[in-house]
Amino acid sequence: MKQILFILLFPIGLFAQEWDVYRIKAIQNGDTTIVSVSNTIEVPKTQLIYIPTVFSPDGDGTNDLFYVKGQNIGHLCLEVYNRWGQEVFSAPTLGDRWDGTYRGQACPMGTYVYRLLWDKKTIKTGTITLIR
Repeated sequence: MKQILFILLFPIGLFAQEWDVYRIKAIQNGDTTIVSVSNTIEVPKTQLIYIPTVFSPDGDGTNDLFYVKGQNIGHLCLEVYNRWGQEVFSAPTLGDRWDGTYRGQACPMGTYVYRLLWDKKTIKTGTITLIR
């Protein structure tokens, strides 16, 4: 009779919150006895980030705030500049959101440049369009 081995990948812990640690275990078909166990493997977590391209701070409750969403991101800083290069918003943490104002006044519709710094080593730039 042919024996079938099942190979299973088991997470066994976290390492410095930037790595997932796994171990492979092989068991025989119909038995729970472990036949073989591998060494551990450390897999870096994927950093996921979502940055919208447009928002509309018009008070209707939909897309009224500009903010960045992310997964497995450490320290994050977001800066927004108008077309003249003047900083109109700065967010030192991931939870901060821009409501489309500068010093209490509504910013005009148009395109703004953002600069995103996370973990003090990666910089991403792009544009966000403000519509009302």
